[in-house]
Amino acid sequence: MDAVERWAYGTDVIDKEVFRKRYLQHEEDVLEFFAGRTDFLAMDISQGNPWQPLCEFLQLPVPKLAFPHLNRRTPD
Repeated sequence: MDAVERWAYGTDVIDKEVFRKRYLQHEEDVLEFFAGRTDFLAMDISQGNPWQPLCEFLQLPVPKLAFPHLNRRTPD
């Protein structure tokens, strides 16, 4: 692992549970920081039509093409 990963996760060892806890803590911190603000959009692109909330937030028309997905997989 490189220095950024050691900084982000606090370990050189690949540990799924440590990574999961760190991710969830980061998500909580971000949502707390942006709470009540109008300049932040949190969205689950696996649900519904992701274009709708994104384009509403950006005040742009919804494209007629499918939302692009890379590395699509089913949730665990």
